[in-house]
Amino acid sequence: MGNLGLLNLSSGNTDQAIKLFEQCLEISEKVNDRQNISNALSNLGLAYAALGLYQKAIHFHQQHLDLVQEIGYREGEVNALGNLGLARSALGDYQMANGFYEKQLVLSREIGDRRGESAAIGNMGIAFKNLGDFEKALDLYKLQLLLAREISERQVEGDALSNIGNVLLSTGRLSEAISYHQSATDITESLRIAGMKQFLFSTWRLLMPKTGIMPKPFLWVNRPW
Repeated sequence: MGNLGLLNLSSGNTDQAIKLFEQCLEISEKVNDRQNISNALSNLGLAYAALGLYQKAIHFHQQHLDLVQEIGYREGEVNALGNLGLARSALGDYQMANGFYEKQLVLSREIGDRRGESAAIGNMGIAFKNLGDFEKALDLYKLQLLLAREISERQVEGDALSNIGNVLLSTGRLSEAISYHQSATDITESLRIAGMKQFLFSTWRLLMPKTGIMPKPFLWVNRPW
């Protein structure tokens, strides 16, 4: 039932997903299946976040965090901390979000969760950028880039390159920004990430009047994948 809920969530059928997650939670509570209770709480948080109902999402993510801490499920704790950070960030509470990301980062390193570590670092970068601390954001994005390359996470590598390019663009370092955005574009093209392709296309449209460069995105943006 939980997997069917996730399928509905990924397909955009969020209301149906919530119904399935609620049913899964109810059944799991009746038999005291704490692992599936944990999963259902997390999934409900994700579903409400997808609807933009972040306070409700926080309610379920906090319950998820409390439970996984109680049962000693540290991988689940990493996910719960990250999800709480994302929900707080969506509400504009960037300082509070960073508090969750910092805990996620520490725990990820303790248990050797490199993907959790990378996610925490990248999300902290986003929060610091939104707080206006561009140099701190840049340091974090570069750290995420190194880590993504170490663990061969090509999509995360592309995201980090794009984020670095955006910070450089915001701080007037145009030539450096172009280099990072072109590298991000190359990865996006090789992985055929449609959503990221459109985002980079929009970025290059901002860069073109300043540089006169017509980059690759204009050759492949309308190409079906």
